[in-house]
Amino acid sequence: MDKKKLIAVFKKLEDKLNEKQFDLEAWKASAVSLFSRTFGANDPKIKQIHDLKIDYSSWALRDAPSTYHPLDSCKKLGREVVLSAIDEIELFGLPEQKDLRKLLGEVYSEGEVKQIVSLAGVEKKEPELKKLLDKAGNQKNVALIMKLLSEEALD
Repeated sequence: MDKKKLIAVFKKLEDKLNEKQFDLEAWKASAVSLFSRTFGANDPKIKQIHDLKIDYSSWALRDAPSTYHPLDSCKKLGREVVLSAIDEIELFGLPEQKDLRKLLGEVYSEGEVKQIVSLAGVEKKEPELKKLLDKAGNQKNVALIMKLLSEEALD
């Protein structure tokens, strides 16, 4: 995806904050999905999104000024997170995406990679995936884990 299209998707996410029938949980799900795909699952902005919640506790309402609206404060923080992502993309460009198939290909044969990818994420196929990984041997699995850990360290 190019930079302009990605920024347009983030702006669309920001626009959803202004919808009359705004649903915070639905917005958070969309935002987490977009941020994960763009910046990776461990990006700190994702935690900020997860932490957004409407605080209707008596303490929050008691200590707040009369102009305090819990949903508006969530929207404001959400907007800031989205705008910071847009600024980051504009300033630094698109985040580098790690190709998992390429990483798998460094450890497993092409046939094994195809099998792993076809089985991954399918709950009913988990035993088959386990058998395949067991068959590949501990050395290959350890090599993959080490590569994944070294890639994580670069983040």
